[in-house]
Amino acid sequence: MDYKLKAGLAIPKTLVVLGTFTALAIFSYFAFGGFQKNQVLNKEAGKIVSIFEEARLLTLSAQDASHYGVYLKAGGREVVIFRGDIFLPTSLTNQSYFLDESVVISEVNLIGGNGDSVIFSRPAGSAEQHGTVIISLSAQPENSITLAIYPTGAIEVLP
Repeated sequence: MDYKLKAGLAIPKTLVVLGTFTALAIFSYFAFGGFQKNQVLNKEAGKIVSIFEEARLLTLSAQDASHYGVYLKAGGREVVIFRGDIFLPTSLTNQSYFLDESVVISEVNLIGGNGDSVIFSRPAGSAEQHGTVIISLSAQPENSITLAIYPTGAIEVLP
């Protein structure tokens, strides 16, 4: 009789263990999925910082004896380095970079100029336009990162 009681409990114990592993697997999937999305957002913020720094360095090095700028549009995913004082979408010298499809430029809040581009000037590499750019996850706009562009031409990710 004692043997039958132990054998009958094997199935419920197995179901409890399987249920626990399933719950842990589901929890891990969602927890790490959110972590991965935040990593993509951080990576894309770093990409934008690099693009701004490249445009500033091109200006400082007097590449082609010209100024360089960065164009970004709220609601888009494209960031463009352009040569000259005005962004011309059809210019052959434009260098376009695209953000990950899960990331969007939410807001562009710039002081000076036309509001969607930053132009660097020589000899100091200062920014004629400055302000903030906010990028976010397309599916979760509340997950966002703010980038600050300063009049000195420096750019940083705000905490």
